[in-house]
Amino acid sequence: PMAAQAVDFSISGHVSRVLVITDADSGTSAQEKDNGSSGSRIRVKGSGEMMEGTTAGVLLEYGAGGDGGSSLSLRYADLHFSGEFGKVSIGHGDDAGEGSVYSDKSGVSGIGHGQEKGSSSLGDYFGSLDGGGGRGNRVRYDTPSIGPMSAAVSVGNGDEISAGVSLSQSFGDTAFGAKVGINQTPGDNGTVSASAGVKLPAGVAVSGAWGSQESAGGSDPSFFQATIGYVMGDTSVGVSWYASSDFANDGSEGTAVGIGANHNLPNANANVFAAAQNYAVEDATGGIDTDETVVMIGARIKF
Repeated sequence: PMAAQAVDFSISGHVSRVLVITDADSGTSAQEKDNGSSGSRIRVKGSGEMMEGTTAGVLLEYGAGGDGGSSLSLRYADLHFSGEFGKVSIGHGDDAGEGSVYSDKSGVSGIGHGQEKGSSSLGDYFGSLDGGGGRGNRVRYDTPSIGPMSAAVSVGNGDEISAGVSLSQSFGDTAFGAKVGINQTPGDNGTVSASAGVKLPAGVAVSGAWGSQESAGGSDPSFFQATIGYVMGDTSVGVSWYASSDFANDGSEGTAVGIGANHNLPNANANVFAAAQNYAVEDATGGIDTDETVVMIGARIKF
């Protein structure tokens, strides 16, 4: 008789909500919403030994859809097989270069790229240009770790190709991480991005991120960001500077200067955070020369 095979699974996720106050030329407004930079979500993970040396696993995750969080949107519907050969993933999930601009080790939310932009259209001038291209339907292969390094490649629907190389290393109380990602889509549209971050024993965390995109028949946007933080036990503070060019139109420029703080509550598996960031845009083609300040105060509870 065949032996019954069980898949061990767990349910986890978090709820993250923020109060966003925007001061722009049109006036001041406030919104309570789901955290756009780390939205509320629920996930189911499962794994089991398929045969000796090979494990099969699944990941299903939904995130809050829209500011009101009244609907759910698919984030992951992925299955994978892993062993000494590495890991093969099939389904809806991260492309291989995903996360190539997120090496910051300060733990501060609300500053830099990928944050709330208030209620204006300034978000068109700020982006992360992540080398993974996002999440989609793809086949992905991750190599086994070679010391502190690992690599991955994926092919998605529409002939989208992505690759990434990561480095993660600790030296005593010093932690270092870096990643490079590329994404290529048909029509000569390609993105390259990279980031690196280090946290020193004294608690100082320094990171940088860069991305560039070549678009057929359009503008070629790029950005650079630098972040400096300081970690004191469960509390961390940080400042960031971000500059973009050619995101909305050729010659358009955007800058963002932010300051933020985060405090972890280990007993409650939660954290509270606050940040303020000023966004400024100059775009002669679009006739825009303006800025806005966004203040966000929020909390996240994990389960």
